[in-house]
Amino acid sequence: MKSVAYKIILIWVAAVMLVLFGAYKVQSGRDLQHQQQFQSWLKVQQAEIGRRIAGINFTPVEVRRDTMGELALLEDIVAIQLESNGRVVENYGDVAESSTSKPWLLIYHVPFNVGTDSLDTAELTVFLVPPEGSLQGAEFSGFTLLLVVIVLGAIVGTFYCLSPLFHLEDKAEQILTGDFDPQHFSPSDEHPLTSELAINLLLNEHHYSRQQQTELSNRLRRHSFVDSLTGLGNREYFDAELEVHLTADENVTGAVAIFSFEPLMEIYHEQREAFSSLIEQVGQRFVELSNEEELYWVARRDNTDFAWLTLENAPEKVNRQCVKLVKDLARSVFDSTEFKHHFVDVGVTFFKSGDAAYDVLASADMALRNAQLEGENKVHLYQPDHLSKDMIKGGVRWRSFLQKKLDQREVILYFQPQVSDENLEYSSFEVLSRMEDNGKIIPASVFLPMASRCGLASEFDRLIVDKVIKSLSFGEQFDDAELSINLFSDSIRNEKFILWLVQRLSSLPELSERLFFEVSEFSIMRADQKFHWALEQIADLGPRWCVESVGSPNADLSYLRKYPIDRLKIGHSIVRHIDRHQDKQLFVQTLITAANQAGVMVWAEGVESDEEWATLQELGVTGGQGYLFGMPQDQLLLSDTIREEV
Repeated sequence: MKSVAYKIILIWVAAVMLVLFGAYKVQSGRDLQHQQQFQSWLKVQQAEIGRRIAGINFTPVEVRRDTMGELALLEDIVAIQLESNGRVVENYGDVAESSTSKPWLLIYHVPFNVGTDSLDTAELTVFLVPPEGSLQGAEFSGFTLLLVVIVLGAIVGTFYCLSPLFHLEDKAEQILTGDFDPQHFSPSDEHPLTSELAINLLLNEHHYSRQQQTELSNRLRRHSFVDSLTGLGNREYFDAELEVHLTADENVTGAVAIFSFEPLMEIYHEQREAFSSLIEQVGQRFVELSNEEELYWVARRDNTDFAWLTLENAPEKVNRQCVKLVKDLARSVFDSTEFKHHFVDVGVTFFKSGDAAYDVLASADMALRNAQLEGENKVHLYQPDHLSKDMIKGGVRWRSFLQKKLDQREVILYFQPQVSDENLEYSSFEVLSRMEDNGKIIPASVFLPMASRCGLASEFDRLIVDKVIKSLSFGEQFDDAELSINLFSDSIRNEKFILWLVQRLSSLPELSERLFFEVSEFSIMRADQKFHWALEQIADLGPRWCVESVGSPNADLSYLRKYPIDRLKIGHSIVRHIDRHQDKQLFVQTLITAANQAGVMVWAEGVESDEEWATLQELGVTGGQGYLFGMPQDQLLLSDTIREEV
């Protein structure tokens, strides 16, 4: 519609130009005619005045007065002045008044004797006013101005008449892009078009449908993976997360703690409300614990048992955290209850990737039984023989290790292919950073959170981004590929890091369009205004944002509309054996529907079997990533000649 309006406006503008050109040609002819009339009049005046003063000596007073009087009677002459040696000798008419009307002057030198024997000359100035119209300039006629006003009015009228259609077109464009807000779609005037009323009705219904779809997805997520009483993850969620970390190829170490509140079963049947209230308060404390860091996963596994999963923490630290949590619960929840002396027993076990989930949970249960034997509110740690002390670092060792790697820029880049469902070709790669420690490869999912605890996360992200940009600039094998880079939430909230990244991307606009930056769903759910500002700043430069590890039990899909997100990645725990779980499939299906309505693509990460991929394709995912399509490959793309500091 706007293109049609612009064509109409161009026609009106062309009409104005034609009118102005025609008026100019007419006025030019008139000006030429006026000029010719003036020249003819001036010649006649010059000839008549010259004839009357020819041979006359203006010295005698009577002669000059008679002659000047005769000249004053001629038509168009308003004043005459005779001047000699700067002195006015004689004048007729009001010279001052005639001067204000800007008359034409004809100056003649006439004989005049000033008192000597020799004959001198004086200046005879004749003031003439040309006939009216003979000097008219290039002025538009009233008819021409009227035409211009009419055409300009037609242009304004065209905009006014088509404004409701422009309004409809704006709605249609925003509906197609998914970028609309029903609050902005009020009728364009007091009497909107019938079509606009219909669109407004459809918009309201569509918006309500989208809200229902988002809410349905959230409810399914809560039903499938969330404990209804505490809001924590349930048994299925916890077991899926544990299995993901146990099956990881990298050498990941971690701990599982079982908190058993079995003494509360005394009031389970007779005082159900009191029991539920205590469990809710305990759950709230565990929620606060899980919100502290990304490497904590907490769930309620049954009525009285809570499970806690953490990665890369030394046994001493895990023990301190468990004891601290027990003391906090004693003070804030159980101090005024009958259970204050004995309300919980805690069993802790440690694992490494490759262990069986059954064995890990069995050893945690064995540690729990030992805690119950030791006495009230005790914590018992069980460390398998195959976990040597040098496999688990404490906080001081981590900081020293990470600072050394950072100073030496010893971060290895791995590239894992991401496959589009359309052509099953490697269209993009995710950058997976790694570190080597005595032959052990440490993944970014472990060392970056540890770097965050040490205050080094943004420096590592800066190093990784710099290496990736150089890979795109100098690595021939990535000429046309898109690369996805994980950013830690601490980096996104670091204004200095964002300003550096903006400056870096601004100088490389073509490369910027080939970048995805990934943040976890855990981070996006805790985004603040500074986080939002950073996302907008980067998105304006061309890179796109992806939310990874989608499937957190407490997440809400409202972030799809709030932030500039282009892609979601379903997490490993949801993808794992999705072909066997109807609840996971239903959750993914509703997630894809809600995301598509927001214009967001849904991918899957951690795809390891043909059955999983086939199920995901049927559900409508856009693409996938995982060992089924390709293992991460280390690519040392940067030579020593370009290893300058960031």
